Amino acid sequence: MVNRFTRTLRIAALLISSVILFSGSVRADPALRVTMIAYPPGDDFYFTIENSARKQAKESDVNLTVQKISSYDLASQVAVLNAAIATKPDAIIISPLDPNGLQGALQKAKDLGIKIVLYDTSTRDVSVAATYVSADIVELGRNAGREFEKLVGAKEGSVFYQGTAPAQPFFDALHKGWLEVTGSVPGFKHLPVNYSDFEPSKASSQMQAILTSTPDLIGGFTGIYTDQQGNIPAIQRAGKLDQLVLIGVDGAPANVDRLKQGKLAAIVSVKARDYGVEAVKAAAAAVHGDTLPEKTLIGQCLLKSENLTEPDNAACLYDLDRK
Repeated sequence: MVNRFTRTLRIAALLISSVILFSGSVRADPALRVTMIAYPPGDDFYFTIENSARKQAKESDVNLTVQKISSYDLASQVAVLNAAIATKPDAIIISPLDPNGLQGALQKAKDLGIKIVLYDTSTRDVSVAATYVSADIVELGRNAGREFEKLVGAKEGSVFYQGTAPAQPFFDALHKGWLEVTGSVPGFKHLPVNYSDFEPSKASSQMQAILTSTPDLIGGFTGIYTDQQGNIPAIQRAGKLDQLVLIGVDGAPANVDRLKQGKLAAIVSVKARDYGVEAVKAAAAAVHGDTLPEKTLIGQCLLKSENLTEPDNAACLYDLDRK
C-alpha cells in the first residue's frame, strides 16, 4: 500500500516533469511579426522585392505577412494599411503611393508602437519611419543622363523625358539627376515632361504625339518598365528605333530583352533584390531597439548588353521565382 508521503512525492515529480515539458515547448523569443504592404499581382518590380523579403524573413526568424493592395490607388493602400495596423504587428514595411496621403495612418501606427520601414518611395515627413530604404535616385538619374550624353555624341536635337507620376519624391529625384547632366548640354532641346500615371496606353499615346510633332528628336529617357510597355512599341511602329538613343529604368525581364534586342541602349536599375533584404533587416533591428540611419542606401547598376552576366549586376535583375 502506498503511503501518503510516497504518493505526494510521485505527484510532485509528475508536476515538475510536466512543467519541464511544457516549458520546453514554448519559444523564449517568438518570431517578430512584420507586415509588408505590397503592390498588386503582376508588378514584377515589387514581386522581386517581396520575394527577397520572404527569403530574408526565413533567415531572420521574422514572421512576415504580405498584404497586397488591389490597385495603384491611394484609397486602396490606406485601407490595407489601416487593416494591417489593426492587427498590431511589430513592424510594417511599406512603399507609399503618395508622399502625403499616408501620413496620418503611419503616424497612428507609430503612436501604437509599430515600427515603420519605408522602401523605394517615401513620405514627405520621414519622421514616422525608423528608416527609409532607398537607392540614391538622383545619382540613378545622373547615370542615365551621362550614358545618354555619351551615346548621343555630337548629335543635336530634341530630347524627351517620359515621366511616370508627378509630385512623387522618387520620380522627382530621378528627373532631377537626369536634368543635372543633360540640362546643361548646349545641343539638347528638352521637351515638356509627360506623365503616364503607370498606364502603358497613356505612355504610348504620349510618345506617338512626340514622334509626330518632333522631327529632330534624337532620343531620351523612356521611363520605368510600365512606360516602356507603351512607348517602345510606339517608336517601333514609327520605324524610328534605330534612329533614337533610348535609356530606360528597371532590370525587368522585358526590359532586359529589349536591351538584348537593341531596342534600348542602356538601363539604369536599382538593386531591387536588396530592397526586400534590407527592409526586413531594418524592421527586425528597429523592433529590437537599434538606432537606424534616416536613409538605408542600396546599390544600383548601369546595365548594357555586354555586362548582364557580371555578378555585381545580379541584384539589379528581377527575381521572379514563384516557388
